[in-house]
Amino acid sequence: MFTNASPGNGDPGRALQGTVVEPVPGRWRLVVSVWGALLPVPTDTAGFHITVALDALHPSSSGLPDGGSLPAGTTRTVRLQLRNPGPSPLQVLADPRSATPATVELPVQGGPSVTLPFTDASNPPAVVVPAFSSSMTVTATATVPTILEAITSTQAPDLLGTTGRVSTLTIGPEDLAPGLWRLNLWPPGPVGTTPSPSGTATVRATVRTPARDRTVSTGAPVVVAPGATATVTAVLHVPSTVGSTVEGLLAVETAVQGAEEDDADGPITSNSGDVLAVFPYRYTVAAALEPPTSSSATPTAPTTTTPTSAAPGPAPTTPTTTPVTTPVTTVTSTVAAGGAGTPPVAQAPELAATGVAVGDLAGPGLGLLAAGLVVLALGRRRRRT
Repeated sequence: MFTNASPGNGDPGRALQGTVVEPVPGRWRLVVSVWGALLPVPTDTAGFHITVALDALHPSSSGLPDGGSLPAGTTRTVRLQLRNPGPSPLQVLADPRSATPATVELPVQGGPSVTLPFTDASNPPAVVVPAFSSSMTVTATATVPTILEAITSTQAPDLLGTTGRVSTLTIGPEDLAPGLWRLNLWPPGPVGTTPSPSGTATVRATVRTPARDRTVSTGAPVVVAPGATATVTAVLHVPSTVGSTVEGLLAVETAVQGAEEDDADGPITSNSGDVLAVFPYRYTVAAALEPPTSSSATPTAPTTTTPTSAAPGPAPTTPTTTPVTTPVTTVTSTVAAGGAGTPPVAQAPELAATGVAVGDLAGPGLGLLAAGLVVLALGRRRRRT
């Protein structure tokens, strides 16, 4: 992985950093290749300082499910952390992959159609191979016989395909490095003064790789300063298929940016797309959560329960509360023919509450009235005498 330690000043960088997530036990050999470089001293006398460390990135995660279930239609935020142990900044991002492999067609940088033969002004097509890919097949269909060449940004491996108007090349897992691959097409010639034949060609490339998990969304790349620890965020969007299992991995990778001759144009460049850490996840989709009931419901009126005796008997029943309304009785009074009618008189609430019929009080009331008149007449006669 190439990084640019001095962005914008034309220096392509003097630091290299590479990571192997699951190294095979045994003896390893590190090869440092220098090409196209203008060094102030010969390459064999230039000083190199190499550091090899195990578990130097200290990767960790939070919120990532490892079994269990998540409710359908919900989301969960996942945070991935790692440290940059190298001398140059790293630009990293999260790459969500499902556990199911698929055949994916790669977009061709520069366009799939090219004009043959290539010249110094030509821009050969290129593809970026994603991490975890197991094979890549490239096919070039041309109007003239040609041979297909696939070469990585580090110049190795450099592989050739078949010859003909249809040239194919299949690269297996032992040679397929993630990152940028240039695709060159070479028609025969020139021979002596005879130039190479002119023509056109169309390039197509497919890889066998774990499909991208579309239920996971990720943010923009994060820059990790030397010696610093950064957090990369991803969001799991739980699908609605209850009972299904979602399984995959979240890889933290360096961003792939352009070819080696463009290194001086950007602040940080990686041509191999190194995988720095891998975080597997797995969960089962459960039924969606029931929405909470509203707390603003109208309260019910309290009811009074009559205590029941402890004596044995039938089970008590819950008494019902009947609203009590105060009755108002309207009484109509009539007089003999020829007299004026008395307007209706409303019975007072206090009288109505006694439960005595108004008609039962008519006779006693008239008697009391007559007795009062007699007492009044006797009092007036006593005054006269």
